[in-house]
Amino acid sequence: MLDSDYDLNIDLHTLRIVRAIAASGSITGAARALGTTQPAISQHLQRAERRLSMALVVRQGRSIELTEIGLLLSRHAEEILKAVHAAGSDLAGAANLRSGRVRMAAFPSASSTLIPHLVSGMRERHPGITVRYTEGEPPESIAMVAAGECDVALIFTYPEDAAIVTESDPMKGLITTELFRDDLFALVSRDHPLAGEARLHLEDLEDDEWIAGCPRCSTHLVRACESVGYNPNIVYETDNSAATIGMVAQGLGIALVPRLALGTALLPPSVVVKKLAPEIARTISLVVPHDKQALPAVSALIAAIGGIDGSNWRLRPAGTHT
Repeated sequence: MLDSDYDLNIDLHTLRIVRAIAASGSITGAARALGTTQPAISQHLQRAERRLSMALVVRQGRSIELTEIGLLLSRHAEEILKAVHAAGSDLAGAANLRSGRVRMAAFPSASSTLIPHLVSGMRERHPGITVRYTEGEPPESIAMVAAGECDVALIFTYPEDAAIVTESDPMKGLITTELFRDDLFALVSRDHPLAGEARLHLEDLEDDEWIAGCPRCSTHLVRACESVGYNPNIVYETDNSAATIGMVAQGLGIALVPRLALGTALLPPSVVVKKLAPEIARTISLVVPHDKQALPAVSALIAAIGGIDGSNWRLRPAGTHT
């Protein structure tokens, strides 16, 4: 008696043979249907019966019939072979980029700029690939990629925290590729005392009230101000760029905003964008697990990301300076 976990080691060719015999009623007909010879079919059946320790056909004179086991196997063969064919079609489709899914995460200011352009391009070039998108700040996006909840992430880092990502890569199996330099600008109201200056120096803004962004951006603001001798007076915190602009417009404070966040922003006449001296920038990078970068759909998205023209948003290639 066979245990339910017993490995019968049934090969696909055996399934094709018993299905063909059931359909044609003979080995000759099965051989014709499968494009092979009668002796080849007979020899394969004999090997299969020895391996399974069960008879699949019974010979009655010059004809054969499937045994009860052979009939049982032929009934399962149809469903199994259909499933194998479907799996093969799916794999071929994925390999040829006719189908597939890739999950991506990125930070808020990319959601209204880089992401629409990227997803639209993927739909045009690879209509069979579905791109799932989730918005998240860099720490959350990196955690999602490391946990396997996301395949690719666009993140940003500031000079003082880039090492955090680099040090975590070997442990998490992540590959980080720097893409763009995204300059930061000061937003001030038009009636600010320094609104007429060509460039603003952080040390001249010690007495101002600040509007800070996400936790990582807020930390960067504090460190940048501390580097020139003071702790900024942060009175409002929001990661909503429109809210930040609205607060600046009403004279509630000043803010540091990356260029990308200004890419789709409508600035009222009462808000002035000022360059900083020296320049401050963040780096936009791609994060992908080492073991997923060769997957067809992921590889296609990585290629599309690498082909983004940052000049559309006045981003510069990573590592460049004015």
